[in-house]
Amino acid sequence: MALAVLGTCFAAACGSDDQGDGAAGSEDGTGGVGSSGNLDISSGDEVRRYGGLDDEGNCRGLDVGDGCAGEIYEGEAVPIDLYLMFDQSGSMSTIVDESTGTTRLQIVQQAVRAFLEDEESVGIGAGIGYFGQQPLGATSCSPADYAEPSVELGALPGQKDALIASLDAREPTGETPTGAAIRGACSYVKTYRDAHPGRAPVILLVTDGEPKAPLSQETCEPTLDDAVAAAEECLSDHGIRTYVLGVGPSLTNLRVIAEAGGTENAFLADLDNAEQVLANFRAVRNAARLPCELTLQEASTRDVNFEASTVAYLDQECTYVSIPEVTAEAGCDAKDGGWYFDDPQQPTRIHLCEATCGNVKSTGQQLFYSIGCPLGVVR
Repeated sequence: MALAVLGTCFAAACGSDDQGDGAAGSEDGTGGVGSSGNLDISSGDEVRRYGGLDDEGNCRGLDVGDGCAGEIYEGEAVPIDLYLMFDQSGSMSTIVDESTGTTRLQIVQQAVRAFLEDEESVGIGAGIGYFGQQPLGATSCSPADYAEPSVELGALPGQKDALIASLDAREPTGETPTGAAIRGACSYVKTYRDAHPGRAPVILLVTDGEPKAPLSQETCEPTLDDAVAAAEECLSDHGIRTYVLGVGPSLTNLRVIAEAGGTENAFLADLDNAEQVLANFRAVRNAARLPCELTLQEASTRDVNFEASTVAYLDQECTYVSIPEVTAEAGCDAKDGGWYFDDPQQPTRIHLCEATCGNVKSTGQQLFYSIGCPLGVVR
């Protein structure tokens, strides 16, 4: 799946009032721009549809294809490093398949192995640390106890065997000091980032429940509010985002950790199914790669009707969602977000508003840019 596509349509091709072979537009595919739905692009007698699911249930993705004459640029994905802060608390021993005795931890181990062996993961950085490893009643709430990785961040596939061996050696053990774990992970990731300029490391919290340590209350009393504060501090103080992948039932409250960590929504796998968990790992990988700004190629800044432009993305249900344009950062709405050019007259970059950036990254899907070409949506 391409992560960002920039379609440049020169004014003579499809930026004028007469669309000709340009984009289809209205609800019936003939003019205008809708806000969400599946995208139809007409080219001559051919109509190509994007968004929604194909006959096999796969996301079609977005592509300007033949619908816009001009040049197509693929936005460069951000080089990322995923640092897994992994919950090995006792609840991970929950049996999720009575016929085989498979535990929740084993389900996640299968998904992680498949993720690390996935060709799409080649080139990203990956590392892992743990929390919940202390015995019941001896849980620590000191971030220093979670600041050392079991396997340091490094490029795949080189790190694959070490990561798999580390995870396979784990046994469900203790309680869930999530806030301290996030702070420890943030400390390590910051140190790594300082030593690797140009990389974009993020934390991926993998957990099956809310923060708690009922048997260690005299020395450690983790709460959801503390975990939220930890993710918020890591983002505001160091600019490091925290993604959340929840595995198991009753995970709705984990969303607030993701929101505080700048990633809006937790990726929740509530069916204890390895395929669903793997799909969420892939979604996090894609989301972390998505850029929140795009540098325009030189050719895209010539003879273009910039007032006729589209920025859109696919949500988690593979539905095309158009992003509203605002004139500048000051026009960004805290709830609805938007996008804007750095310079409306001679733009060199597209910027997503903060709220939109979080929404796009939380989908783990595809981001779409069309400059000088209004593309229509069929609801």
